[in-house]
Amino acid sequence: MKKYLLLILIFCTTISLAQNLIENGNFETKNLSGWSGYNNQNVEDDLTKSRIGGIINGDGSLYQTINVNAGETYIVHFNYRWVIGEGNYDLIVRVKEEDTAGRPNLDLVNGTSTDGFKLDTTPDKWFNNNTFSFTVPSGISKIRLLFYKAKDNRPLRIDNISLINSNSTTRNFVDENSPRNAQPQGTVPGDWTLDFSDEFNDSNLNLAKWYKSVSTRSRAPRMDKGINDWRWISENAFLNNNGALVLRATKINNSAMRCGSVESRGLYETKYGYLEARIKIAKTAKGNHTAFWLQGKNQGNVDNSAADGAEVDIFESAWTTNTSKAVVHYDGYGASKKNHTIPFNTPNIHNDEFHTYGLLWTETEMYIYYDGKQVKSNNSSKPFPFSTNPTNGQDLVPNVKQWLWLSVGASFGDGDFQSQPVGLLSDAVVDYVRVYKPVSALSVHDNLHKNEESLQIYPNPINDFLTIISQESSINITVFDVKGKRILHHKATSNQTQLDFSGFVKGVYFIQIKQKDKITFKKVVF
Repeated sequence: MKKYLLLILIFCTTISLAQNLIENGNFETKNLSGWSGYNNQNVEDDLTKSRIGGIINGDGSLYQTINVNAGETYIVHFNYRWVIGEGNYDLIVRVKEEDTAGRPNLDLVNGTSTDGFKLDTTPDKWFNNNTFSFTVPSGISKIRLLFYKAKDNRPLRIDNISLINSNSTTRNFVDENSPRNAQPQGTVPGDWTLDFSDEFNDSNLNLAKWYKSVSTRSRAPRMDKGINDWRWISENAFLNNNGALVLRATKINNSAMRCGSVESRGLYETKYGYLEARIKIAKTAKGNHTAFWLQGKNQGNVDNSAADGAEVDIFESAWTTNTSKAVVHYDGYGASKKNHTIPFNTPNIHNDEFHTYGLLWTETEMYIYYDGKQVKSNNSSKPFPFSTNPTNGQDLVPNVKQWLWLSVGASFGDGDFQSQPVGLLSDAVVDYVRVYKPVSALSVHDNLHKNEESLQIYPNPINDFLTIISQESSINITVFDVKGKRILHHKATSNQTQLDFSGFVKGVYFIQIKQKDKITFKKVVF
């Protein structure tokens, strides 16, 4: 009873409102900064080798008091693990209202083994991606998120706690530091608007967009390199306070490597569009490979199709040559697993400079871009694009939402790990990640194919005049600059029209062409 009274009367601290409202949710700041409660600790977990929060043997708690908005819905995410031993395994997760005196009152959520959601009691296993939501009643401006276990319970470990305002996350996935009216690099067709971006200019990773991947056991060993234990740990993914995400690889000993990875699973998931990341890759020669990829929750469904979800590897830097491979993995990772691989060239990929990697994903096709240019396959029997009707007859295009993934791992291709000293191996540095959606109400596929059949636009780059030839004799043409400002409008009355660009400033422009019920967007360079 005294412990319950202490839980109610303990002094409350508040944290500032942010996209993720939890302070130190990955427990990387020692001494449980931001957290209150009793019989708790901050230690290194023996499975993940990452710092975690914990409640020691017997009863104890971890909680934070958080400012919230009445009427809005919040999502809580956390990982947990029980330490094996004698005793019970019963975690109670509560969200309680707080009154003006800082005392918790009524439960908004009371998750126990019999009330609310039920948590797994299997010991010595991390349970990731546990999620629930709640809506704040009127008149409430503060809540307390509480993790509690009573006496006779074994030690608990907890990590990656986030509390996100779902109302704001649907609106605020675009980084305010992204360039206004940003467009994909290079020659990607169409006119685009940002749906998601992260410029990594904050001091800490934005947990409303990402969480750090943590492995509880080794991922696939690389026995040819002597690596029988490599895994992702939270400490090896961090922001460098210079506008970039760092994914680090370290050598523990001659058979073990630790790496960094972040993913947007359950936070931001998307379907179709243009996905782009600017990355300086880790050192393949040292046994590391960098990847920008997607994953879908139904990737394991065995149905001879990627339509219901797949792993889509936009690129992987696992070879010391100037080449990469794009891969669609589907039907799981077991005996029924399938994949379709397309190799392509990546000039100067190992020059320790930033390069951009992109995926143009439509309802029926997927194309890969490198440094703003659409790549070509190095295998004549496996040409781009991935499509719904490829030569192998199986649908290779996901038709469901997928999440983003950025990672460094132990290379499955080239690299010399054994001769490297213990300690830092290499870093991948991510300048930005951006996801674009087409401005046009028509699909990207329509813009790429159907409308192009009835249009010719040349030359591009433009000399002084741009020629437009259409099947329709009456079309409306509008020219926009990169800031979205309309600078020219022309109504054509013949099948061939010339636009005079000689008085324009050199740069990139977007052409909107309306033909009856069809709209086409084109990017041109003058």
